[in-house]
Amino acid sequence: MDMLAQYYSTIVAMGLALVLGAPLILRVSPSSFQGITFKAMGISAGLFWGVLASVMIFLFWQTYYSYFAPPWYRVVTPFGAVLFYALVGMGMQWIARRLPGNPVLIFLLLGGLESLPEHAVGIYVFNILSVPILEGSRAHSIFLFAFFEYVLYWGAVLLIALAINKLIVQNKLA
Repeated sequence: MDMLAQYYSTIVAMGLALVLGAPLILRVSPSSFQGITFKAMGISAGLFWGVLASVMIFLFWQTYYSYFAPPWYRVVTPFGAVLFYALVGMGMQWIARRLPGNPVLIFLLLGGLESLPEHAVGIYVFNILSVPILEGSRAHSIFLFAFFEYVLYWGAVLLIALAINKLIVQNKLA
């Protein structure tokens, strides 16, 4: 991937993260964020990331994952993603509730930061920069893109959590 395409992709990811993140930051009150149950966040994060992992492995096995992952990865990863990201989502929610400031903004920033160690493992342990689709990429451009990509993903998780939380609250009241 040439550098111009990488920078263009990063700008698109940044724009999409802003399009989703800004309304969440402005419209979801701190009390609404505080009202999201850990159960709703865990379900939301597990569901989102499990589906995303399944789709990505299905679509990009030959062009990406097969270069560094064993065949069993195709089956185990979506299930592992459900558990791992449910716990990560609840942990980020817990932290965002306790830090001063807007908890939605903090949650989204934590989501972006969460991409960094994950991609560091990909780059420095699995050597993903040698995969043909990423050939010519540099670590800093992968990290920058991933930050905004994950802000977008965790914004989607937050939207789903708000909807799930609303269903949980409505069912308790019914």
